[in-house]
Amino acid sequence: MRHPIFILARLFCAALLLWALARHPIGYYTILRLITCVVCAYAAYLAVQWKQTGWAFVFGSIAVLFQPFIAFRMTKQTWNYVDVAIAVFLVATVFLFREKRVNGTLS
Repeated sequence: MRHPIFILARLFCAALLLWALARHPIGYYTILRLITCVVCAYAAYLAVQWKQTGWAFVFGSIAVLFQPFIAFRMTKQTWNYVDVAIAVFLVATVFLFREKRVNGTLS
């Protein structure tokens, strides 16, 4: 089953991550962390439902990294690298992360 809203959420999140390379108030980064955490936590949930443990681990790790409750302290430059890497990853998952097909049916 295709999830068009989830695809848009990943693309929106990727755009926000790339926009984070510019200077913004601290509130922007807090909202960005919350959105990224929610999108990746939902992706981890779907991966578990679809029995794709590798995807679940990766998305879960990203959700933990971006969770807004306990901040991971890194320099702005390090966060820039992380933001770009996660944005590229999220765009790639639009094409790579989907429910497996078994004998022509979705499993």
